[in-house]
Parts: sequence; C-alpha cells; structure tokens
Amino acid sequence: MVKYYITNSVVPTLLQATIQVSFLLLGMNLGLATSVYAQTPSLSTNDRGGRIISQENVLFVNPTSGDDNNNGREATPLRTITRALQVAQPNTVIVLGRGTYSSANGEEFPLFIKSGISIQGDTASKGRGILIQGGGEYLSRSFGRQNTTLVVGNNVTIAGVTITNPQGRGYGMWIESTNPQIIGNTFTGSVQDGIAVTGNAIAKISQNYFYRNGANGVTVSGSARPEISENIFQQTGFGINIAQNAEPIITGNQIQYNRAGVIVQANARPVLRQNLIQGNREDGLVAIAQANPDLGSDGEPGNNDFRNNARYDINANAAKQPILSVGNRIDQKKIAGQVNFRGSAAPIAANPISPAPSPFSSRLSLNRPSRPSRLASTVQTNTSNTNTNNTNTTIINPVSSNREAPVREIVFAAPDTPTPTTPSIIPPNRPLRQQQVSSATGFPIPPSLTNTNSQTTYNYLQVNPTTEINPPQPPSIQPPMPTGNLGAVASNMPMGTLYRVIVPIRTNQEEEIIKYLAPGAFRTAWQGQSVIQVGVFSSTFNAEQMVRILNNNGLQAMIQQLR
Repeated sequence: MVKYYITNSVVPTLLQATIQVSFLLLGMNLGLATSVYAQTPSLSTNDRGGRIISQENVLFVNPTSGDDNNNGREATPLRTITRALQVAQPNTVIVLGRGTYSSANGEEFPLFIKSGISIQGDTASKGRGILIQGGGEYLSRSFGRQNTTLVVGNNVTIAGVTITNPQGRGYGMWIESTNPQIIGNTFTGSVQDGIAVTGNAIAKISQNYFYRNGANGVTVSGSARPEISENIFQQTGFGINIAQNAEPIITGNQIQYNRAGVIVQANARPVLRQNLIQGNREDGLVAIAQANPDLGSDGEPGNNDFRNNARYDINANAAKQPILSVGNRIDQKKIAGQVNFRGSAAPIAANPISPAPSPFSSRLSLNRPSRPSRLASTVQTNTSNTNTNNTNTTIINPVSSNREAPVREIVFAAPDTPTPTTPSIIPPNRPLRQQQVSSATGFPIPPSLTNTNSQTTYNYLQVNPTTEINPPQPPSIQPPMPTGNLGAVASNMPMGTLYRVIVPIRTNQEEEIIKYLAPGAFRTAWQGQSVIQVGVFSSTFNAEQMVRILNNNGLQAMIQQLR
C-alpha cells in the first residue's frame, strides 16, 4: 500500500505559500520563454487550420464542482483526472478546471498519461491555480522503484498545470523512452526533481517554470536526447543534471540562483546554446569524469551568457578531457580546469557586462545544433586565481571565423557568502501572454497544441550522498544539502545493519570527482588499502544508488556491511 503525506484537501501552508511565491515571481518575469509557444487544440468550432474539433474528443474535469459519475461535458465535468484517464479515447484532450487535484480529492497516483492523451490547463499563467499534487510508486525499467506524480507516455502533451510531489524522493514527472511534449507548466516543491527524463526519450520540454525543487529541476540520463528550451530554473539544488550517455539540446533557458546551474557527468554530451546562466551559489556549469559538454564551436558559437556565478562559471577541475567553449560571454577569471576557447583573443572589455536584454526576448531557432567532430587543437588551462593581469575584466573571445560571437570565460573564486547577492528572482523579461479565454463554466479555452518526444531521467546529482536522505514530511521546498561529517551522521542513524560505500583511490583526479559528488567524503584505510569513504547508509537501496552514481562516473565503488 502506498502511503500519502497529504491527508486532506487543503494544500499544506508551506507548500501553498511556496506556490504563491513562485507564481508571483513568474508573473514578474513571464516574458522569458514565449518565442516558441506550442498551443493546445482549440475547443471552438474551428481551429487555425480549419479543422473542426469535436466535443467528443474533449473531457472536462473540475475538482470542486465535478462528479466522476458525469459524462465529462463542459456543463457536467468529471471530478478527477484519474477517472478522465480511464474513459479517455485516443487523441482526447482533458481540460482541467481550477483547483487542487490530490489523493484527498480522489486521485490515484501516479497518474499514467496514456499514449495520445493531452492534459490542458492554462499555459498563459503556466498553470496557476491548477495544482496536481501527490505521488505514488512506479517501477521504472531503468531505475526500479520510484515515486512520481505523472508517468508520461508517447505522443502526450502536458500543458498549463502546476505539478508538485511532496513525498519522499518524489519526482513531479517521469518520462522513460517516450516522446511527450511538456509546455508552459510550473514544477515546484517536489522533494527530488521536477522532471526525470531517461531511456531513449526524445522529449520537448519548453517554456516551463522550475522553482524550488529539492534536488534538480530536470535530470536527463540514459541515452535520452530531449530538447530543453526556454525554461526558467530557479532556487533548486541543480538546475539541470545530465548523466550517463544523455545528449540533450539545451537552448535559450534562464538557469539562475541555484546551487549550481548545470552539471554534466559520466559520458554525457549535452549541447548548450543561448542560455543565461547566472547568480548560482557555486558554479555555472560543472563537468566531471568523461563528460563532454558542447559550449560552441568555430562554425556554431555557443552564445551562452555566464554572469555572477559565485565560484566558477565553468568548473572542469574533475573533467578528464578538455571542454570546448567558443562564442560565449564568460569572466576569464572564473574558469577552472582545461577549457578550450578555439583561438586566442586579446582582452577587449575592462568593464563587466551590463545587464543585457534577456536572450530569450527574440525568437530562437530550436533546430538541433550540429556537434563538432573534435575538440580544438589548442587547450587553455585556467585554474582559479591564475590570471592576475585581467582583474575584474570580462574577456570577449571571438571565434576564429568571420562571424561575430562574444565569448565570456569564467573562473570560480568562491566568495565568503555563497548566497546570491540579491534575493529578487529575475524571471523572463516579456510581459504575460494574453490570457486564454474562459468558458462560462470556468474552463480555459485552449489554443492549439503539438506533440514531441520526452523521456524519464534519474537524478544522479549530489544531494549530499554522504548521509541518508530522509526528505521532510511535509517537504521543505529547499534543496536538502546536508554537509555534516560522517561521525555526526552515523550517531543519528537508527540501530541495525549499516552499509558503507567506499572507493579505492587510484588518482588525484578520481578523488576530485568523489569529493564533488560527495562533499563529506574522506580518506580512510580498509584492509591495508587507502580508500575514500563516501557515506554510510541504513538501507541497501540507498547504498546501491550511491554506488551506481559513482560507477557511472568511472569509479569502482563497493559496499561494505558494517553490522
């Protein structure tokens, strides 16, 4: 039996306040991601293409006035999404009225969105007032037992809703080897991630707002190749976490005020173009192990803008190969590790870049950027504080070709206070889109909507693995980032069998990777061999998950039973 933390229909005060704050911030910024706006099929007689959309293809749901014995017409809506999914035929649009959809209201989680079904709320407000809240157990083919709010199938569209999963290790949405389109939603308050994309998914995740999810906004793993475009990622552990062999295209996003903006691990090969990565408490982008992010080439500049990240703009200290970065705006003093700028440039600007208009204010092409075949031949290695001639200087590194493409290179110098200097969140700069017209019964009349592929991802990123992760009940929306030493952790653990995760030390670079993934890890001895102790766990499940994370990054972790 699956237990739910939500036992009544009232949203917990903390979560409700968080959602209200997220929408207040969203209303301030909603101009960010509106250049490529997929829309849902109109319920009027004719849509733009002249198609007649039959009311037979639409089901209405209202958690307040609906009844699951109704027929789902606009005047007689159903009460739950669960019931609507049971009766929906292929190519049905399920239109949600305002209210909270939770287990207290009769929902059964996780909600399995069948192939060809669309869930439509209010994309203009990114789902304000249309809350799907809860979670249930799902057996993933790739990662075993998980807890998620939605499991999304092929040719599915989710648009204009707010999704939160306050349950332990809860994900808002799970996309595994499917091709959904996720557009114009808000993901907030999930204990683990907003969205997990994994398997062979080819999803489109566009114009969503990710705010205060516990571990990551989006995690992409497996061999997934989603397009992640024009979203906002704010105040979470890591904005985007990319692991295993994933190759997402990340275009035109605002990734700001998180612990770190983007982390790339294992053999992942993401392509990043036209993103604003700013104000993160640690690093803008982190590359570890065999990760090879594409930040631009001579023929295709990255046009990413790194600003005011506390430590490094690009942290490649734990990367095993040089990182190619051409045509980006970066602070030259905030680069760590081997970063290749493909052509030397004379320092040009002595003043920091003034706040420029959001890179998302103009239309962006979402064609998948081509990937360069090889890294540039010359590699610059800049570690923190090595460049003393250009203090407080922003360097523009032009690309080798005749095209103009400003490049800004960064170096991490951790400040005394890692918190963002300003508490104000900078959402998108464009005004709100015109609100959708509502019908007499209060349902939004959605515009037209297309489908794209998407896939589930598992969160590999550091929610400090040196300690047992016991998410709050109800959850604190803030990222769970324990930093205490192992002794303090072990003393608080319940009596019983404990499982220690250790890694033999082979190189200094491997030690660097371990300490990035598990900041509380430390050296010790085991059977006369020098090892790093990563953490002690009270369950084999948690220990095995930690081993999987380490092994995916080229390490040889093992589990030792303590008692």
